[in-house]
Order: sequence, then structure tokens, then C-alpha cells
Amino acid sequence: MNKVLITLVSLLMLGACNSGGSNPSGNSSANLNNSHTQSTQVITPTVPVGYEKDAESCHSNGGVLLVGTVAATPVYKSGSLRQGVELSHTHITINPLGTTNPNAAYDMAVDNAFAAGYDVAQPNKAVPAPLSSLMVGTLIEACGLTYSNGNGAIKQGIHFVHLNDQPIIPNVTANGWVKIVNSNGSLSDNLEGSSEYSYLWN
Repeated sequence: MNKVLITLVSLLMLGACNSGGSNPSGNSSANLNNSHTQSTQVITPTVPVGYEKDAESCHSNGGVLLVGTVAATPVYKSGSLRQGVELSHTHITINPLGTTNPNAAYDMAVDNAFAAGYDVAQPNKAVPAPLSSLMVGTLIEACGLTYSNGNGAIKQGIHFVHLNDQPIIPNVTANGWVKIVNSNGSLSDNLEGSSEYSYLWN
């Protein structure tokens, strides 16, 4: 029953994403530039050995865990305005750990407003720090919601990978994250952990 509830609410949240910046729900990923579509298929990445506890923590937040390597240079994408702040995104191609199948790649859509280096003026229209530090080959761990990418070259994605005063799924979840997996297996701080612009959705 819980899985059915999470699936149904996830679809509602995806509908909100597609509605653009005018979405009254105020979720931070509401302006994903219509880059993905609703799908009844719930895409769940395989959890690598050694990441089970992180996966449990993410699942308790209503999300799914993706562990993989950065496969391409992060790309900046403009977005709509909310209270005068542009809700731009960074798109990062992630190859799940343990696979080299290009069809298994995920498009990770990251909200720039939750990155510590985000500048509201965005004078250079560039990927903000610390997301800009993600080089090809970097191993990351992300907790968020998966989505279908429609007719895109990459068929699946993950978003809502950020700190959020509102839960990923209302009344069910807490926060998402993007973290670097260090060479010793430890994790960095949340690259999407800045709360400076959280007021936009309060």
C-alpha cells in the first residue's frame, strides 16, 4: 500500500514539475523546462553493494538512491523566474555504478538555487560551485525522485536531489542530496544543501 501511495504522489509531483514556474505548489523543481514527462513506470536504480544503509535512509525520505559516475561535463540550463530569482538547473549525465551500458545512464537535474555558489544575478549563466567541481569520472551519490525523460537521448532521470524545507513527497519524506563519494568511501557534504533561497517556497 505504501509503495502504491508513493507512486501516485510521485506522479502528482511530476505533473507539478511539468507545469512550469507558475506551479502553485511552489516546489523548487517546478520549472524543469518541460524536459521530462509523466510515466506510470517507476525507475529504480540498482543499489551497489556497500550502499544499502544510504539507500534505506533515502528510501525513508520517499526517494531512491543513485550511485554512479559523472559521464559528461555538467550543463547549465536557464529556467523561469520566481520572485525575481531565476530557477536555473544543472544537468549531469550519470552512469550507474557497475554498468557501462549507455542506455542505463541517468540525466540528473539539479536545482542551482540550492548550490552554495549560486548567484542570484547569474552574470555568467554558468554552473555554480560546488556543482562546477564535478568532473567526468567523479563518483557521486544522489537521493531524489526518478522520472521518465520521454523522447530524450537519455530515457530516465533523477531530480529533487536537494535540501528542501518541504519534503520530496509531502507528509512522507525529508530531504534529498547530492554527495561526492571520496576515495576512502566517505561522503562529502550535500552539494545541494544551501538554504539561502528556501524562502522562495515558503
